[in-house]
Amino acid sequence: MLFSEKSVATKTKFSFPDRGKSPVEYLSVFYSYPEWLVRKWIREWGVNFAEALLDSQNRIPTLTVRSNPLRADRAVAYHRLEAEKVFRGNQTPYSPQGIRLEDFRGRVDQGKAFQEGLFQVQDEAAQLTSILASPLQATPFWISVRVMAERRLILQNSWGIRVK
Repeated sequence: MLFSEKSVATKTKFSFPDRGKSPVEYLSVFYSYPEWLVRKWIREWGVNFAEALLDSQNRIPTLTVRSNPLRADRAVAYHRLEAEKVFRGNQTPYSPQGIRLEDFRGRVDQGKAFQEGLFQVQDEAAQLTSILASPLQATPFWISVRVMAERRLILQNSWGIRVK
């Protein structure tokens, strides 16, 4: 039995298993993951990496939105969201249309900027995929991405020069 009368003093005061004696039990209880999974990750990656992974998996991810270029560019959408006091955010480093809404909690669809279609919720990776699929608006020359049988990506510009 994982919990005993000794380990739980009251509902608000809880003593965790000893990390030094049983890191699997400690990490399992502290991060609320099953022991079998904690044991597997420790065996495969070591205690420090396993704990970092457990910690990262318990965090609420940052919400990322994509400005709608048919309605407004990223700067306009950013300023509208800022004016609505929806967030504290940053522009995404890779997507030219993305905005990260730092510490955002709530319903993004309640704001006027969303209702007017200035942005949609979309992860930065998905934004980059759509840019690559429609490169004419993203770059002055077209780029085609081909996935080869060997699973290598080859970028080929309009002059046929291959870049690996």
